[in-house]
Amino acid sequence: MGAHLPVLLCVLLSICSSHSISCLDDEGNPVEWFVGYKFPDSYKYAYIQPGSNGWKVSDHSINKSGMLRRTFELMYSLRNSSDGIYGMYNDAKPQLHTVHDVWWGHMKGAFAFQLPATGFWIIHSIPKLSQKPDTYSFPESGHVYGQHFSCFSLNGSDLNKIVTQLIISRPLFQDTYVSSAIANEYPDLKLLLENKKVATNLSNVQHFASRNGSLQMLHFSKSVAYGKDLYASLVAPRLGFALNVETWRHAEEGGNEPSYCEAKHLWVLNIQSLQFRGLNISFPNFADHAKWATTIMPIDGGKSTKMWICLGDINRQFSQFRRGGGTMCIQSEAIWTVFNDLIVKRENCKTPPKSRVFGSYQSGSMETIVWDICYRRVSGTYSFVKNLIDYLFYTLEPVEISSPSSPPF
Repeated sequence: MGAHLPVLLCVLLSICSSHSISCLDDEGNPVEWFVGYKFPDSYKYAYIQPGSNGWKVSDHSINKSGMLRRTFELMYSLRNSSDGIYGMYNDAKPQLHTVHDVWWGHMKGAFAFQLPATGFWIIHSIPKLSQKPDTYSFPESGHVYGQHFSCFSLNGSDLNKIVTQLIISRPLFQDTYVSSAIANEYPDLKLLLENKKVATNLSNVQHFASRNGSLQMLHFSKSVAYGKDLYASLVAPRLGFALNVETWRHAEEGGNEPSYCEAKHLWVLNIQSLQFRGLNISFPNFADHAKWATTIMPIDGGKSTKMWICLGDINRQFSQFRRGGGTMCIQSEAIWTVFNDLIVKRENCKTPPKSRVFGSYQSGSMETIVWDICYRRVSGTYSFVKNLIDYLFYTLEPVEISSPSSPPF
Protein backbone atom coordinates (compact mmCIF):
# COMPACT_ATOMS: atom_id res chain seq x y z
CA MET A 1 0.00 0.00 0.00
CA GLY A 2 2.84 2.35 0.92
CA ALA A 3 4.32 2.15 -2.56
CA HIS A 4 1.02 3.20 -4.10
CA LEU A 5 0.34 6.07 -1.68
CA PRO A 6 2.08 8.82 -3.74
CA VAL A 7 0.14 7.76 -6.84
CA LEU A 8 -3.13 7.73 -4.91
CA LEU A 9 -2.44 11.20 -3.52
CA CYS A 10 -1.67 12.52 -7.00
CA VAL A 11 -4.94 11.11 -8.33
CA LEU A 12 -6.93 12.59 -5.46
CA LEU A 13 -5.25 15.96 -5.86
CA SER A 14 -5.94 15.86 -9.58
CA ILE A 15 -9.61 15.15 -8.98
CA CYS A 16 -9.92 17.91 -6.41
CA SER A 17 -8.07 20.48 -8.48
CA SER A 18 -9.97 19.59 -11.64
CA HIS A 19 -13.27 20.48 -9.98
CA SER A 20 -12.27 23.66 -8.16
CA ILE A 21 -11.39 26.96 -9.77
CA SER A 22 -11.18 30.36 -8.11
CA CYS A 23 -10.05 33.90 -8.58
CA LEU A 24 -6.26 33.96 -8.26
CA ASP A 25 -4.15 36.57 -6.50
CA ASP A 26 -0.94 38.15 -7.79
CA GLU A 27 1.07 35.04 -6.92
CA GLY A 28 -1.44 32.54 -8.28
CA ASN A 29 -3.05 31.56 -4.98
CA PRO A 30 -6.84 31.01 -4.81
CA VAL A 31 -8.73 33.91 -3.20
CA GLU A 32 -12.37 34.51 -2.36
CA TRP A 33 -12.36 37.80 -4.26
CA PHE A 34 -10.21 40.70 -5.39
CA VAL A 35 -10.88 44.26 -6.54
CA GLY A 36 -8.29 46.33 -8.39
CA TYR A 37 -7.85 49.86 -9.75
CA LYS A 38 -5.43 50.57 -12.60
CA PHE A 39 -3.97 54.07 -12.41
CA PRO A 40 -4.27 56.54 -15.32
CA ASP A 41 -1.28 56.70 -17.68
CA SER A 42 0.14 53.53 -16.18
CA TYR A 43 0.07 49.76 -16.17
CA LYS A 44 0.44 49.74 -12.39
CA TYR A 45 -2.51 49.07 -10.12
CA ALA A 46 -3.63 48.93 -6.52
CA TYR A 47 -5.85 46.20 -5.15
CA ILE A 48 -7.73 44.96 -2.13
CA GLN A 49 -8.46 41.32 -1.29
CA PRO A 50 -9.38 39.35 1.86
CA GLY A 51 -7.04 40.33 4.67
CA SER A 52 -5.93 43.59 3.03
CA ASN A 53 -5.58 46.72 5.11
CA GLY A 54 -6.57 49.30 2.52
CA TRP A 55 -5.18 49.66 -0.99
CA LYS A 56 -1.94 47.85 -1.77
CA VAL A 57 0.11 48.74 -4.85
CA SER A 58 0.93 45.59 -6.78
CA ASP A 59 4.48 44.68 -7.78
CA HIS A 60 3.07 43.55 -11.12
CA SER A 61 2.08 45.40 -14.29
CA ILE A 62 -1.44 44.59 -15.44
CA ASN A 63 -0.38 44.16 -19.08
CA LYS A 64 2.19 41.48 -18.25
CA SER A 65 1.39 39.65 -15.03
CA GLY A 66 -0.58 39.68 -11.81
CA MET A 67 -4.00 38.62 -10.57
CA LEU A 68 -6.08 39.51 -13.61
CA ARG A 69 -3.78 37.73 -16.05
CA ARG A 70 -3.48 34.66 -13.82
CA THR A 71 -7.26 34.40 -13.48
CA PHE A 72 -7.85 34.84 -17.22
CA GLU A 73 -5.29 32.13 -17.97
CA LEU A 74 -6.97 29.77 -15.51
CA MET A 75 -10.21 30.37 -17.40
CA TYR A 76 -8.60 29.56 -20.75
CA SER A 77 -7.19 26.32 -19.33
CA LEU A 78 -10.74 24.94 -19.25
CA ARG A 79 -10.92 24.70 -23.05
CA ASN A 80 -11.54 21.12 -24.21
CA SER A 81 -12.41 19.95 -20.69
CA SER A 82 -15.50 17.78 -20.25
CA ASP A 83 -16.87 19.79 -17.32
CA GLY A 84 -15.69 23.31 -18.11
CA ILE A 85 -17.34 26.41 -19.46
CA TYR A 86 -16.28 30.01 -19.94
CA GLY A 87 -17.45 33.15 -21.65
CA MET A 88 -15.40 36.31 -22.24
CA TYR A 89 -17.37 39.40 -23.26
CA ASN A 90 -16.45 42.95 -24.18
CA ASP A 91 -18.49 45.69 -25.87
CA ALA A 92 -15.45 47.04 -27.74
CA LYS A 93 -16.15 45.51 -31.14
CA PRO A 94 -13.15 43.89 -32.88
CA GLN A 95 -12.47 44.70 -36.53
CA LEU A 96 -13.52 41.24 -37.66
CA HIS A 97 -16.98 41.50 -36.15
CA THR A 98 -19.62 42.14 -38.82
CA VAL A 99 -22.65 43.06 -36.69
CA HIS A 100 -23.54 46.72 -37.21
CA ASP A 101 -26.61 47.27 -35.02
CA VAL A 102 -25.64 47.90 -31.41
CA TRP A 103 -27.83 45.31 -29.72
CA TRP A 104 -25.20 44.22 -27.21
CA GLY A 105 -24.80 45.55 -23.70
CA HIS A 106 -22.18 48.03 -22.57
CA MET A 107 -20.31 45.39 -20.57
CA LYS A 108 -16.86 43.91 -20.07
CA GLY A 109 -16.03 40.76 -18.17
CA ALA A 110 -15.80 36.99 -18.12
CA PHE A 111 -17.04 34.00 -16.18
CA ALA A 112 -15.73 30.47 -15.88
CA PHE A 113 -17.02 27.35 -14.14
CA GLN A 114 -15.87 23.81 -13.66
CA LEU A 115 -19.13 22.08 -12.89
CA PRO A 116 -20.68 21.05 -10.68
CA ALA A 117 -18.44 22.61 -8.05
CA THR A 118 -17.02 26.09 -8.53
CA GLY A 119 -16.41 29.10 -10.74
CA PHE A 120 -15.75 32.82 -10.78
CA TRP A 121 -17.06 36.01 -12.35
CA ILE A 122 -14.81 38.86 -13.52
CA ILE A 123 -16.34 42.33 -14.01
CA HIS A 124 -14.10 45.11 -15.34
CA SER A 125 -14.06 48.31 -17.42
CA ILE A 126 -11.17 47.66 -19.84
CA PRO A 127 -12.10 47.90 -23.56
CA LYS A 128 -10.63 45.28 -25.91
CA LEU A 129 -9.57 42.87 -23.15
CA SER A 130 -8.99 40.37 -24.60
CA GLN A 131 -9.51 40.14 -28.36
CA LYS A 132 -7.07 37.30 -29.00
CA PRO A 133 -8.78 33.92 -28.49
CA ASP A 134 -7.48 31.84 -25.58
CA THR A 135 -4.95 34.53 -24.70
CA TYR A 136 -4.66 37.29 -22.13
CA SER A 137 -3.79 40.27 -24.32
CA PHE A 138 -3.97 43.62 -22.55
CA PRO A 139 -4.62 46.42 -25.09
CA GLU A 140 -2.15 49.29 -25.44
CA SER A 141 -5.11 51.67 -25.27
CA GLY A 142 -5.72 50.42 -21.74
CA HIS A 143 -2.65 52.31 -20.55
CA VAL A 144 -4.25 55.74 -20.83
CA TYR A 145 -7.23 55.89 -18.48
CA GLY A 146 -8.00 54.61 -15.02
CA GLN A 147 -9.83 51.26 -14.98
CA HIS A 148 -11.40 48.99 -12.39
CA PHE A 149 -11.45 45.20 -12.31
CA SER A 150 -12.90 42.64 -9.91
CA CYS A 151 -13.29 38.91 -9.46
CA PHE A 152 -15.64 36.91 -7.25
CA SER A 153 -15.21 33.19 -6.54
CA LEU A 154 -18.61 31.49 -6.68
CA ASN A 155 -20.27 28.12 -6.25
CA GLY A 156 -21.38 26.02 -9.19
CA SER A 157 -25.04 26.76 -8.52
CA ASP A 158 -24.38 30.45 -9.26
CA LEU A 159 -23.98 29.77 -12.97
CA ASN A 160 -27.76 29.81 -13.43
CA LYS A 161 -27.92 33.18 -11.66
CA ILE A 162 -25.30 34.65 -13.98
CA VAL A 163 -27.19 33.36 -17.01
CA THR A 164 -30.40 34.93 -15.65
CA GLN A 165 -28.69 38.32 -15.40
CA LEU A 166 -26.79 38.22 -18.68
CA ILE A 167 -29.66 37.10 -20.89
CA ILE A 168 -31.28 40.42 -19.92
CA SER A 169 -28.27 42.69 -20.49
CA ARG A 170 -26.86 40.68 -23.45
CA PRO A 171 -23.09 41.16 -23.43
CA LEU A 172 -21.13 40.67 -26.65
CA PHE A 173 -19.29 37.36 -26.22
CA GLN A 174 -16.02 37.24 -28.10
CA ASP A 175 -14.45 34.02 -26.80
CA THR A 176 -16.38 31.07 -25.37
CA TYR A 177 -16.16 27.40 -24.57
CA VAL A 178 -18.83 24.99 -23.38
CA SER A 179 -18.70 21.21 -23.47
CA SER A 180 -21.51 19.49 -25.34
CA ALA A 181 -22.83 17.88 -22.15
CA ILE A 182 -23.13 21.22 -20.39
CA ALA A 183 -24.66 22.88 -23.46
CA ASN A 184 -27.42 20.28 -23.45
CA GLU A 185 -28.02 20.79 -19.74
CA TYR A 186 -28.13 24.62 -19.98
CA PRO A 187 -29.93 25.56 -23.24
CA ASP A 188 -30.25 29.27 -22.33
CA LEU A 189 -26.53 29.36 -21.63
CA LYS A 190 -25.75 27.97 -25.06
CA LEU A 191 -27.91 30.61 -26.74
CA LEU A 192 -26.36 33.34 -24.58
CA LEU A 193 -22.83 32.36 -25.61
CA GLU A 194 -23.93 32.37 -29.25
CA ASN A 195 -25.08 36.00 -28.82
CA LYS A 196 -28.72 35.09 -29.42
CA LYS A 197 -31.64 36.81 -27.74
CA VAL A 198 -33.27 34.74 -25.01
CA ALA A 199 -35.22 36.97 -22.61
CA THR A 200 -37.51 39.99 -22.85
CA ASN A 201 -37.29 41.14 -19.22
CA LEU A 202 -36.41 44.81 -18.76
CA SER A 203 -34.44 44.41 -15.53
CA ASN A 204 -33.67 42.08 -12.65
CA VAL A 205 -31.88 42.07 -9.30
CA GLN A 206 -30.18 38.86 -8.19
CA HIS A 207 -28.54 37.95 -4.87
CA PHE A 208 -25.04 36.44 -4.91
CA ALA A 209 -22.67 35.36 -2.16
CA SER A 210 -18.97 34.72 -2.60
CA ARG A 211 -18.02 31.07 -2.23
CA ASN A 212 -17.42 31.05 1.52
CA GLY A 213 -20.07 33.68 2.20
CA SER A 214 -17.70 36.49 3.18
CA LEU A 215 -19.32 38.85 0.64
CA GLN A 216 -23.05 39.39 0.24
CA MET A 217 -23.88 40.98 -3.10
CA LEU A 218 -26.74 42.18 -5.28
CA HIS A 219 -26.32 42.20 -9.05
CA PHE A 220 -28.44 44.65 -11.05
CA SER A 221 -29.12 43.98 -14.73
CA LYS A 222 -30.99 46.06 -17.30
CA SER A 223 -31.86 45.44 -20.93
CA VAL A 224 -31.40 47.62 -24.00
CA ALA A 225 -35.10 48.52 -23.72
CA TYR A 226 -34.97 49.59 -20.07
CA GLY A 227 -34.75 53.26 -21.06
CA LYS A 228 -33.71 54.82 -17.74
CA ASP A 229 -30.65 55.62 -15.64
CA LEU A 230 -29.49 52.45 -13.89
CA TYR A 231 -28.30 54.17 -10.72
CA ALA A 232 -31.16 56.60 -10.08
CA SER A 233 -34.03 54.34 -11.10
CA LEU A 234 -32.88 50.90 -9.94
CA VAL A 235 -29.78 50.80 -7.72
CA ALA A 236 -30.42 53.67 -5.30
CA PRO A 237 -34.10 52.77 -4.66
CA ARG A 238 -33.27 49.09 -4.06
CA LEU A 239 -30.34 49.78 -1.73
CA GLY A 240 -32.18 52.62 0.00
CA PHE A 241 -29.21 55.00 -0.11
CA ALA A 242 -28.08 58.01 -2.13
CA LEU A 243 -25.04 57.32 -4.30
CA ASN A 244 -21.70 58.78 -5.31
CA VAL A 245 -21.03 57.57 -8.87
CA GLU A 246 -17.80 57.48 -10.88
CA THR A 247 -18.23 56.71 -14.59
CA TRP A 248 -16.93 57.73 -18.03
CA ARG A 249 -18.01 61.32 -18.84
CA HIS A 250 -16.81 61.85 -22.41
CA ALA A 251 -20.18 62.20 -24.13
CA GLU A 252 -20.93 64.85 -26.71
CA GLU A 253 -22.30 68.15 -25.40
CA GLY A 254 -25.49 67.52 -23.47
CA GLY A 255 -24.87 63.77 -23.40
CA ASN A 256 -23.61 63.43 -19.84
CA GLU A 257 -26.19 63.13 -17.09
CA PRO A 258 -25.91 65.79 -14.39
CA SER A 259 -26.10 64.77 -10.76
CA TYR A 260 -29.59 63.49 -10.01
CA CYS A 261 -31.20 65.71 -7.38
CA GLU A 262 -34.93 65.11 -7.87
CA ALA A 263 -35.57 62.24 -5.46
CA LYS A 264 -36.07 63.47 -1.91
CA HIS A 265 -33.79 60.90 -0.30
CA LEU A 266 -31.92 59.20 -3.12
CA TRP A 267 -29.64 61.67 -4.85
CA VAL A 268 -27.05 60.36 -7.33
CA LEU A 269 -23.96 62.57 -7.34
CA ASN A 270 -21.30 62.52 -10.05
CA ILE A 271 -17.72 62.29 -8.80
CA GLN A 272 -15.43 64.93 -10.32
CA SER A 273 -11.97 64.18 -8.93
CA LEU A 274 -10.18 61.42 -7.03
CA GLN A 275 -7.07 60.84 -4.96
CA PHE A 276 -5.27 57.76 -3.69
CA ARG A 277 -4.29 59.32 -0.39
CA GLY A 278 -0.80 58.37 0.69
CA LEU A 279 0.23 57.30 -2.82
CA ASN A 280 0.56 60.81 -4.32
CA ILE A 281 -1.82 59.82 -7.11
CA SER A 282 -4.60 62.27 -8.01
CA PHE A 283 -6.67 62.62 -11.15
CA PRO A 284 -9.90 64.17 -12.42
CA ASN A 285 -12.87 62.14 -13.56
CA PHE A 286 -11.90 62.94 -17.15
CA ALA A 287 -8.85 60.64 -16.79
CA ASP A 288 -10.88 57.71 -15.51
CA HIS A 289 -12.79 54.96 -17.32
CA ALA A 290 -13.76 53.03 -14.17
CA LYS A 291 -17.44 52.57 -13.31
CA TRP A 292 -18.31 52.35 -9.63
CA ALA A 293 -20.59 53.79 -6.99
CA THR A 294 -20.61 54.08 -3.21
CA THR A 295 -23.62 54.60 -1.00
CA ILE A 296 -23.58 57.91 0.87
CA MET A 297 -23.32 57.72 4.64
CA PRO A 298 -26.57 58.91 6.25
CA ILE A 299 -26.30 62.24 8.05
CA ASP A 300 -27.72 60.64 11.19
CA GLY A 301 -24.53 58.60 11.54
CA GLY A 302 -25.64 55.26 10.14
CA LYS A 303 -23.09 52.46 10.42
CA SER A 304 -20.64 51.98 7.56
CA THR A 305 -21.15 48.21 7.81
CA LYS A 306 -24.42 48.81 5.96
CA MET A 307 -22.68 50.62 3.13
CA TRP A 308 -22.47 49.28 -0.42
CA ILE A 309 -19.87 49.55 -3.18
CA CYS A 310 -21.03 48.83 -6.75
CA LEU A 311 -18.70 47.80 -9.59
CA GLY A 312 -20.06 47.49 -13.07
CA ASP A 313 -20.71 48.41 -16.63
CA ILE A 314 -22.88 51.46 -17.18
CA ASN A 315 -21.95 55.14 -17.54
CA ARG A 316 -24.14 58.04 -16.45
CA GLN A 317 -24.80 59.19 -20.02
CA PHE A 318 -28.16 59.57 -21.72
CA SER A 319 -27.10 57.25 -24.55
CA GLN A 320 -26.61 54.47 -21.98
CA PHE A 321 -30.36 54.42 -21.34
CA ARG A 322 -30.44 52.38 -24.56
CA ARG A 323 -27.66 49.94 -23.62
CA GLY A 324 -27.86 46.77 -21.61
CA GLY A 325 -25.60 46.41 -18.62
CA GLY A 326 -25.47 46.21 -14.89
CA THR A 327 -23.48 46.52 -11.70
CA MET A 328 -22.47 44.24 -8.82
CA CYS A 329 -23.18 45.88 -5.46
CA ILE A 330 -21.22 44.49 -2.52
CA GLN A 331 -22.05 45.03 1.14
CA SER A 332 -18.56 45.38 2.59
CA GLU A 333 -17.20 47.98 4.98
CA ALA A 334 -13.62 47.33 3.85
CA ILE A 335 -14.23 47.71 0.11
CA TRP A 336 -16.67 50.60 0.57
CA THR A 337 -14.13 52.48 2.69
CA VAL A 338 -11.22 52.28 0.23
CA PHE A 339 -13.40 53.47 -2.65
CA ASN A 340 -15.26 56.15 -0.72
CA ASP A 341 -11.96 57.57 0.53
CA LEU A 342 -10.90 58.17 -3.09
CA ILE A 343 -13.54 60.87 -3.54
CA VAL A 344 -12.18 64.41 -3.54
CA LYS A 345 -14.91 66.38 -5.24
CA ARG A 346 -18.49 65.80 -6.40
CA GLU A 347 -20.91 67.61 -8.67
CA ASN A 348 -23.03 69.29 -6.03
CA CYS A 349 -26.80 69.50 -6.20
CA LYS A 350 -26.81 73.09 -4.93
CA THR A 351 -26.06 74.53 -8.36
CA PRO A 352 -26.92 73.28 -11.85
CA PRO A 353 -24.08 71.68 -13.82
CA LYS A 354 -22.15 74.03 -16.09
CA SER A 355 -21.44 73.42 -19.74
CA ARG A 356 -17.91 73.20 -21.07
CA VAL A 357 -16.56 76.33 -22.74
CA PHE A 358 -14.07 74.34 -24.77
CA GLY A 359 -14.61 71.06 -26.62
CA SER A 360 -17.79 69.06 -26.64
CA TYR A 361 -17.96 67.60 -23.13
CA GLN A 362 -19.87 68.59 -20.02
CA SER A 363 -18.15 69.40 -16.77
CA GLY A 364 -18.34 71.90 -14.00
CA SER A 365 -14.63 72.32 -13.33
CA MET A 366 -11.70 74.14 -14.91
CA GLU A 367 -9.41 71.17 -14.17
CA THR A 368 -11.25 69.09 -16.77
CA ILE A 369 -10.78 71.77 -19.42
CA VAL A 370 -7.04 71.90 -18.71
CA TRP A 371 -6.90 68.10 -18.77
CA ASP A 372 -8.62 67.97 -22.14
CA ILE A 373 -6.36 70.58 -23.74
CA CYS A 374 -3.05 69.37 -22.31
CA TYR A 375 -3.41 65.67 -21.73
CA ARG A 376 -5.32 64.67 -24.83
CA ARG A 377 -3.57 66.99 -27.28
CA VAL A 378 -0.01 67.45 -26.09
CA SER A 379 1.43 64.11 -24.98
CA GLY A 380 0.72 60.59 -23.86
CA THR A 381 2.16 61.22 -20.41
CA TYR A 382 0.18 63.12 -17.86
CA SER A 383 2.47 63.59 -14.84
CA PHE A 384 3.33 67.24 -15.56
CA VAL A 385 -0.28 68.10 -16.37
CA LYS A 386 -1.52 66.22 -13.31
CA ASN A 387 0.83 68.13 -11.02
CA LEU A 388 -0.24 71.44 -12.56
CA ILE A 389 -3.90 70.57 -12.10
CA ASP A 390 -3.30 69.46 -8.52
CA TYR A 391 -1.54 72.70 -7.70
CA LEU A 392 -3.96 75.08 -9.38
CA PHE A 393 -7.39 73.55 -9.09
CA TYR A 394 -7.73 70.71 -6.59
CA THR A 395 -9.72 71.04 -3.41
CA LEU A 396 -8.31 68.26 -1.27
CA GLU A 397 -11.34 67.90 0.99
CA PRO A 398 -14.56 66.30 -0.27
CA VAL A 399 -17.41 68.67 -0.99
CA GLU A 400 -20.01 68.19 1.74
CA ILE A 401 -23.68 68.79 1.05
CA SER A 402 -25.19 70.49 4.05
CA SER A 403 -28.72 71.28 5.15
CA PRO A 404 -31.17 72.31 3.78
CA SER A 405 -29.92 70.95 0.44
CA SER A 406 -28.96 67.55 1.85
CA PRO A 407 -31.04 64.43 1.29
CA PRO A 408 -32.91 64.10 4.66
CA PHE A 409 -31.86 60.59 5.72
